Amino acid sequence: MSVSVAIDDKNRPQKPSHGAPPYVLAYPTAPPYVLANPTAPPYVLANPTAPPPRTTRYSESRGNTGRPRTSATRIPQVDATTGNTWLKGRTANYCFLIIFMLAIIAGVLFRPLNSPKYKVDSASVSLYNDSYSTNLIVKWNISMFVTNPNMFNKAVYNDLSLSIYYQNGYLSGFSFPPFHQGCRSQTLLNTSANALFQYDDNPLTSAIIKDWTKGVMVFDVKLRADYKNSYLFWCCPIYNYNILLCKNLKIHFLSNATQGAMLSGSQICSYDMY
Repeated sequence: MSVSVAIDDKNRPQKPSHGAPPYVLAYPTAPPYVLANPTAPPYVLANPTAPPPRTTRYSESRGNTGRPRTSATRIPQVDATTGNTWLKGRTANYCFLIIFMLAIIAGVLFRPLNSPKYKVDSASVSLYNDSYSTNLIVKWNISMFVTNPNMFNKAVYNDLSLSIYYQNGYLSGFSFPPFHQGCRSQTLLNTSANALFQYDDNPLTSAIIKDWTKGVMVFDVKLRADYKNSYLFWCCPIYNYNILLCKNLKIHFLSNATQGAMLSGSQICSYDMY
C-alpha cells in the first residue's frame, strides 16, 4: 500500500536536515497470519490412552501446516429397541420354518394308511377218487400276492386264512404261516388244500361232478387277514382285521381231464363290509 502526499500540504512533517530517520511512507508487508501453533499437538477429542468409542471412526488428513490432523466421523447409533425387534422377528421366522418342516414330516409319516392289496395269481384243481372209489377228493393249489402299498409302514401278519366255497357251500380252508412285510413290498404265498366228499346222496358232490363234465367249475374264495401296521419310528402298532372276497374263480378242465387251471389271469380280491 502506498500513500501519496501533496507537496503544498502544511501538515506535512518537515524533513530535518540531519539526525532524523527517513520518513516511512508505508509499513512493510506483514507476515502471513498463523491459524494455529505449528508446534502444537493435534487436537485430541478424548483421552488418548482410552480406546475409541464404538460409534467413532477416525481418519487422518493433512492440513496447510503439513502435519497430520485427526478428525472424527460420527456413526449413527442403532436404537436398542429397533435391534431387539429385528432379532425377535428373525427368531419368529426361524421358529415358523421349523414348525412348518415338522408339520410336513409328520404329515408324511403319519398320514392315513393305505389298505393292503390281495390278488389271486394262479389256481388249479385236481379231482380223483380214493382207493375204494367211494369218495371224491378235490385238491386246490393256490398262489396269491399280498402287497403293502405304504411307504413308511411295515405290516406283520399274525393270521391270514383262506376259505373255499362252491355254490355258497363251504368246501375247505387253510391258513398261511405268519409273515412280515416291509415298506412297499410284495409277498407271494403258495398253499394247497384237500377236501373229501362222499358220493352217496351228497348234492354238493353231484354238482361238482356235473360242472366237471361241462368243463368249467366256479369257486369263491374268502380271505380273513389279521395284521398290524407299525411305523418306522412309532412304538404303538395299529391292529387291523379285514375280510376279502375273491369271487367267481373259474377253473377250466379239458375233455375228460382230472386237473384244471384258472381260466382268467390273476384276479384282485375286494374288501367285504362286515
